[in-house]
Amino acid sequence: MAETAATATAALRRNRGIVVVHGVGEQRKSDTLLDIGDPLFDWLQRWFAAFEPARPIRVGRTELSFAPVDVGQADLPPWSRFELPHDHWSVAEVWWSTSSRQPDLKTMLVWSWRHLGDIVDQLRRAAAERVDRLLHPEGHPTQPPRWAEAIDLLNCLGLLVLYPLAALVGYVLLVPLMVAAQIPIEPFQNWVVRRLVTPLLVINAGEFRTFLEDEIQSANIRRRAADAVDWLVTHEQCTDVTVVAHSEGCVVSFGMLTDPEFARQAKHVRKLITVGEGLNKSWLIKPHLRRLHGPLTGDIVWLDIWASYDPVPAGPIAPPPGVRIYLPTGLAARQLGDRTTPVSLQVTNEMNVLTDHGGYWRNDEQVLPRIAAEVDCFDHRQSPFWVSEWTSAARERRERVSIVALLRALAVLAAIATTAWVWLQLIVRGIAPATSLKDVPGPWVMSAPVALLTALDSLMRAVFPPAADLIDQVLAFPAYAASAVVIVAFWWAVYSLVRLWFWDPWDRRARDRLVRAAALAAGAAVE
Repeated sequence: MAETAATATAALRRNRGIVVVHGVGEQRKSDTLLDIGDPLFDWLQRWFAAFEPARPIRVGRTELSFAPVDVGQADLPPWSRFELPHDHWSVAEVWWSTSSRQPDLKTMLVWSWRHLGDIVDQLRRAAAERVDRLLHPEGHPTQPPRWAEAIDLLNCLGLLVLYPLAALVGYVLLVPLMVAAQIPIEPFQNWVVRRLVTPLLVINAGEFRTFLEDEIQSANIRRRAADAVDWLVTHEQCTDVTVVAHSEGCVVSFGMLTDPEFARQAKHVRKLITVGEGLNKSWLIKPHLRRLHGPLTGDIVWLDIWASYDPVPAGPIAPPPGVRIYLPTGLAARQLGDRTTPVSLQVTNEMNVLTDHGGYWRNDEQVLPRIAAEVDCFDHRQSPFWVSEWTSAARERRERVSIVALLRALAVLAAIATTAWVWLQLIVRGIAPATSLKDVPGPWVMSAPVALLTALDSLMRAVFPPAADLIDQVLAFPAYAASAVVIVAFWWAVYSLVRLWFWDPWDRRARDRLVRAAALAAGAAVE
């Protein structure tokens, strides 16, 4: 059954439903709806401004909530309605951040340490595979030029070192933090436990563990996803629903859609779009957990979107050997063919292992147009939101992002080289490790930065005392640590200013130009 794009016809209004599902973390209620809904609506608004300027789109009825707790069955999902010229898109959030009991800190320390080696090894393998792909390119049409591949290779080699090092440093730091938490000063204990240890282990890793190992709480979380589908069908009269899930929300959505308890709700879902999925990590930890095997069956198109530098999926979906997680039927099978894994779409966010996992919603050249097209039509290629311009844009985006990745890599290398040179000078001069930065006798290479910090300290003391206190602390640090902080801050500022003044405006112009070109191409095709 082929669909005619409603944006190009005067057909009856369609009610499309979109369910957004967040991953682990301290998301407040409505955060995910805003994090995904705002960029998606902004993209649609820009597209329609070029495609059909006489008929602007608007946000209709919206009901947000920032309640701090899950109140069970009476807890309605936050939602918003996008009113397009010929469609209504109703977006509802599955908020499960507080739908579980948090484990204690000791439990999470033992659990996370037990699985640390597996996770680091998976990340190492992912980086090594990326290096191999770069050295043996397969001639994909979006393959960037050799200079961009060289930048990618430089990043990959750096990650091979940083992955295990970061994990080791993280756990080494946990030991003094746990000791510090025993100091009988309540405000200090609260700060260490609540601000540093608890968010990382008890909340983030704790939610991950809960969904894998606690069957009762896992069932309750899946129920929340099913309730959101029910709500869209019942209250918004949505004819079909697209589930857009991020990170561990992909595991929640997959679990709901393959749970016999929610077979009725699954029949209303025609698309599952997993973004930066957490399934690979879940299979790594629990490869034999039956409810993670599915399979997902029925007339559902499953699209998996992943960025090559996202450490959570660490590559395309890879179920345990012999496990067939996807067996589409009906129109989905005729469209996708005989497959047992979802359609895989690799995208380029910012080639940054620290930010790529949360950077999908800023990618309005590969992610947002594809989601819009998938919501609009069962076969996204029939939607006017998806034209050939988006396919050709992937290579251009890869080249453009390679530039900012190069700038970032150069800043990191410059910071390391500068710090090593300054430390060498301290060693040659026989400066003791405990000597504070301000007490290093001059003249020496850091005299100018120290003088600048001292001047700033005097200025900030009159304008903003907390900043002056911070500068005092840096000046009182041991010279080796303080000089590294000052040097890293300097090169970070250089990178940020170059990006702010040159790369960001270039990137913004390129993205705006592309969305206009795609909309005009769709308009020309309709005419």
